[in-house]
Amino acid sequence: MKKIIAFSVFMVAVCVGASAQIERKIDTTKRAKIMQHQNAKKSMLKSVKLTDDQKEQLKADSEASKAAIENIKNDVSLSEEQKQSKIKTLQAAQKEKMKTLLTPEQKKQIAANKENVEKLEKAEQMKGNRKEMYKNLNLSEEQKVKMKEQQTETRAKLKSIQNNTSLTEDQKKEERRAVLKSANDQQKTILNADQQRQMKEMRKQHKRDGKMRRKPMQATK
Repeated sequence: MKKIIAFSVFMVAVCVGASAQIERKIDTTKRAKIMQHQNAKKSMLKSVKLTDDQKEQLKADSEASKAAIENIKNDVSLSEEQKQSKIKTLQAAQKEKMKTLLTPEQKKQIAANKENVEKLEKAEQMKGNRKEMYKNLNLSEEQKVKMKEQQTETRAKLKSIQNNTSLTEDQKKEERRAVLKSANDQQKTILNADQQRQMKEMRKQHKRDGKMRRKPMQATK
């Protein structure tokens, strides 16, 4: 009986420890996302010259928004869904208020910074996807070298198209499509049939994941 009790206590301790580890992992992920969002906001405001009055007003609005969000979070009469809805509405209102404080030139600079941030995030995502692909496809060293060379060549061609001021947007789109099709055909000569099938499935999954990530962003616009 003592052995059974001891074993039961041990299992409870293991379960509690495992649960705590999972919670810590979730908290760490959540904090990482919050930090990433805050860094993205700072990057978008980077190089934008604000007047002292603008800085003071933005600081006051930010502090007021934080206090309002805390009040919403602590409101026990609201469900989690209602809290999220109110917070989104509040953030949207703060965003619109911030726009009224900025000059057209400042708005233009922020838009350009936002585009650069999105490009960097996309590049990081693609880099992560590439590492995952190499791992899951079990590529040989020779295949890795060939894939890297092919992707480097493709990026150079796409950049050249983008920087070609003699082309219209429709022409650029058509040329990009041709480059990507050629790249896809080249990959087929590098990968075997099973790897091609796996890559196709991974691309579909990445596309679905991308749509899921964009949905919250679209909802807050």
